Amino acid sequence: MLRIQNLVAGMFLAAMTLAACAVDQPSRVDEGAVQISSVDELSNYVKTTPHSPLDHLSAAGKQHFIDSLVFTRDGLASYRYSELEGLTATEAHQILSLFGVENTIGMVARLRVTTDGDRSVIQSARPEEGFKDMRCTEWSTCEPDIGSICSDKC
Repeated sequence: MLRIQNLVAGMFLAAMTLAACAVDQPSRVDEGAVQISSVDELSNYVKTTPHSPLDHLSAAGKQHFIDSLVFTRDGLASYRYSELEGLTATEAHQILSLFGVENTIGMVARLRVTTDGDRSVIQSARPEEGFKDMRCTEWSTCEPDIGSICSDKC
């Protein structure tokens, strides 16, 4: 009987320790669960999400990236990719996945590749999903703009 009590007590302490560790960890965004498709949704997301893939950017970089976003009725139509340069491929993929335009990652230059996950992201990129150095200026109209990507949602 004493063994069973010790076993139950040990399991209880282990469960409490695991629960405490889980509370101390920053929340991770499952980028598949988020699909930001408007300025209002982005504003709400930024206000209500304490830990997001956007945090991979510096404060100034985050603001520049957000300011560059162009939305249409179909979602994110255009963004400046310069703020993503220097991130790992995985970090950039996480950011672009928030908007459903992760398929444009193949056009982002100078992404760091440090892990097998980064290599996988780069290998699965399909650059034909958008237009590099173009910006969505109105519905279904991409115009030249060095440093921007116009997605298929324009």
